[in-house]
Amino acid sequence: MVDYNKEFFGENSDSEDEKVNSQNVDYGVGDYNSRFDEVNDYIEPIEEEEKPKPKKRRRRRRSKGEILIFDYALPIVVGLVISFLLIHFFGRGVVKGSSMSPTLKDGQNVIIFKSNKHIKRNDIVFLHSDKLEEDIVKRVIAVENDVVEIKGTDVYVNSKKIDDSYTENHTDEQYIKPMKIPEGCIYVLGDNRDDSTDSRVLGPIDVEDVFAKVIYK
Repeated sequence: MVDYNKEFFGENSDSEDEKVNSQNVDYGVGDYNSRFDEVNDYIEPIEEEEKPKPKKRRRRRRSKGEILIFDYALPIVVGLVISFLLIHFFGRGVVKGSSMSPTLKDGQNVIIFKSNKHIKRNDIVFLHSDKLEEDIVKRVIAVENDVVEIKGTDVYVNSKKIDDSYTENHTDEQYIKPMKIPEGCIYVLGDNRDDSTDSRVLGPIDVEDVFAKVIYK
């Protein structure tokens, strides 16, 4: 077969084409690498921008009126409010006699809350007795609608024997039939049962006769 390329272009045509192709390939790769290096040289590293530091707020100078109110007037008002609460709702009570021994001693000072609201069993209260014509302090054993019964030295409230481990060893035995406490009344006893004049003699006490509760002894 006749090779028309050789015939037309000559015998060196193939070799010259290969040279041109190789030159083109080499030139293309070299050109790409050189351009890539130029781009890298042009690109600068991106630096993170520093966040602006928050400005310190200047403390506003107080006016003379504010100084007068907050430094002088406010403490005086708070003191007056506290004094009002202490005088009208809290006070000091003095125990007279030994009827609440060993819990409270004769002459002992206690802190009282001047109220007869929300009285519950086991509260220690100050009350005024018209029969005795004096103020006394006793323990609440039962409240309205409770049923109280005493058998010997044991006291029962609603058919359950109460825990009276706070009392002294008493030997005075009594028998009081079951008695329902009227509405608005309480039943009180002294912790020193052998030396106490209480509801066993006075009967149920009207809540209105109570003027304070012991909150700290």
